[in-house]
Amino acid sequence: MRPSPLSPLCALASLCLLASCKTPDATCTPHPMTDSVGRSAEDDRLEVQWLRISGKLDSAQADSLVRARVERSAHSLDSSVARYRDSLRTADEAIESMSGCIDWNATLRGEQVDRQGLITAWVRTFADSNAVAVEWSWADTAKDSSRLRVLYQIPGANGGTLDSTSLRIGSRRILH
Repeated sequence: MRPSPLSPLCALASLCLLASCKTPDATCTPHPMTDSVGRSAEDDRLEVQWLRISGKLDSAQADSLVRARVERSAHSLDSSVARYRDSLRTADEAIESMSGCIDWNATLRGEQVDRQGLITAWVRTFADSNAVAVEWSWADTAKDSSRLRVLYQIPGANGGTLDSTSLRIGSRRILH
């Protein structure tokens, strides 16, 4: 029996697949996550929220740019949460990045991600898969970690349920 000419390609593909399943790299230097799409999405949601609060949303929608922002903001949170959840893994009752090289504390303190999307992804991992982070505040901060208090909503009848949690945000791990 002659080997197939595709055998070397199959072996190479298998090797690449195995290489992509590596464990997180504990020797890398953690760095903040950057997500310009997510940051722009959060800006859109905040602008629409401000227009709603100030009672100007209806009149502002006469502007095509505002209408586009409203349309983008409608699905942007779910999009950001999905992106961030794809980069997370749970280990020993904590959340880590798949690579092990994301500095979560620096990421959350920076302005390069959709913070509501990121915190919602964390809360969905620990609390409920439908939860949405509504509000958060710093409770304790240090150079390498922070404690974050999060108010979240679980959608349901009559407006759903509000609950809260506290997260310890370290450079490599998030603890509940």
